[in-house]
Amino acid sequence: TCKLVHGAHRLRSAPTLEPPNLPDVEDVVAAADTVRACAYFGTRMRAKDAELLLCPYNYLLDPVVRAASDLDSLLNGAALLIDEAHNLEDAAREAASAE
Repeated sequence: TCKLVHGAHRLRSAPTLEPPNLPDVEDVVAAADTVRACAYFGTRMRAKDAELLLCPYNYLLDPVVRAASDLDSLLNGAALLIDEAHNLEDAAREAASAE
């Protein structure tokens, strides 16, 4: 477990991550460093209130990753927009394979 996980709640109100800003990964890491918080767990806390979530589609297709990241609760009732959908068939096949 991250030693900064207990500070993750401090990212919920980080001004540099609030609208109208559109933060990227580097912005989140910088904000987390500033408040001594875990960027990963802070982002997961913020995801519950987000209007837009971006993730690789293999997160949606791989049942192990999907369960570990609790995506079902975050995506309940959401519309999905899939970039590079022409790769979905191969990605789904790979996620369902026993190898």
